[in-house]
Amino acid sequence: MPIALDEELTTAALRLRELTNRTDITSNDPRLGAIVRELSSGAKSALELAEEIIGRSHDPEEVEVQTTKIGKLRSLIDRLKRLDLRAELAGLLEEDLPARDIQITLEQQGWGGLGRKTLQEVGDRHGLTRERVRQIVARSISRFHESKPFTPVLDEYWR
Repeated sequence: MPIALDEELTTAALRLRELTNRTDITSNDPRLGAIVRELSSGAKSALELAEEIIGRSHDPEEVEVQTTKIGKLRSLIDRLKRLDLRAELAGLLEEDLPARDIQITLEQQGWGGLGRKTLQEVGDRHGLTRERVRQIVARSISRFHESKPFTPVLDEYWR
């Protein structure tokens, strides 16, 4: 006799699978990856996570917890889709950088909407050398090379 699987969990996974950018949400994403990893140690993307849950042969011990986490993941995805470009870029930096470093990076890269500034201009404004500004910006941006963050607004901007 087949085992009855929890319908709410299956429905939550089906809704996750329906998202258009589910493959862009990877397990190493700085903002969403932790939830993907909590739900599945083997899934490399939200799509793989959804497929794993849909194709399961039995329910996990904590079905309600998993269903809630999938709902949280979808809510975060929806919220990230509604950000403007500056907020999305600042949000990527906010994870573990000091506010000053975020501001310096936004100014120097022109992500604040006021155009790109030279290292000297940013340094003068913050009382730093050009080299120190370069180091701060390089450290901030290096975080993006470590993972491909989910950036729906930026992705749309480049299309």
